[in-house]
Amino acid sequence: NSNIPAAASDTFTPIKTRRLIVEKIRDAPAPLMEAAEREEGISRFCYQEYGQKVDPRLVGAVALVVTVDDNTVQKVRVGADDWSSGAGRAVNTCLVQKAPQAWKIVPGSKVAPGQYVVQLRFRPS
Repeated sequence: NSNIPAAASDTFTPIKTRRLIVEKIRDAPAPLMEAAEREEGISRFCYQEYGQKVDPRLVGAVALVVTVDDNTVQKVRVGADDWSSGAGRAVNTCLVQKAPQAWKIVPGSKVAPGQYVVQLRFRPS
């Protein structure tokens, strides 16, 4: 026999997230998703600086509509979002401003001109 106390009940609760739907806009092709993933730091910056500083428990998702022309991200807008609090709106604004500057499609990759959806999810680390 040991004097180890009984284990505490599990405190993990999964975050319920759903796929955000943006009507009639295709999901981003691989080269665009790679650009977003490669520059994940800008998304994390927006989330931490504009969201978590207001609401440390902020969780959510945003579907960004990305306009590509001449193999370059020209414009980003929010197509849909699902945040646990109003602090998510500031994250959206930051992403719309910073993503077009940061997301660079690798030369040699080809993304056809058009609009695409990039889904991003956020939760405290």
